[in-house]
Amino acid sequence: MILDEIVKQSKNLLDAQPRAKFFGVLEQPKTNLICEVKLKSPTHPEPFIDNPQDMFDIYKRAGVDGISVVTNDDFFGGSNDLVLQAQATGLPVLRKDFIIETRQIGEVKADALLLIVRIVSPDILRELVNTCLKLDIEP
Repeated sequence: MILDEIVKQSKNLLDAQPRAKFFGVLEQPKTNLICEVKLKSPTHPEPFIDNPQDMFDIYKRAGVDGISVVTNDDFFGGSNDLVLQAQATGLPVLRKDFIIETRQIGEVKADALLLIVRIVSPDILRELVNTCLKLDIEP
């Protein structure tokens, strides 16, 4: 049946395109450098940088192993678009935000997602981890 052939071909194409796994860079037998993009902070409300794309380009040229992106807007000036910009470098990307519900996970797909254990119950944490794993995001 043609549908089976199409699905098989799609699976083969996906298998042939390995995703950059964030924690895979940490397993390399060398010093690994993961650089962060955070536009501001509660203690420093003025933007640290004017153009985040410049930082992503600098990180790429510098040979960093991964990029950490803070996506919280109100307190850190971040956005999900920053994750997409970071992904354009081809480097593994860790999304950092205050994730408290599974629906936040699907907002943008990074290679890894920071889950802050202290802000959720064990049951919610288990749900968040399972959702990440289903979406091929490293929790």
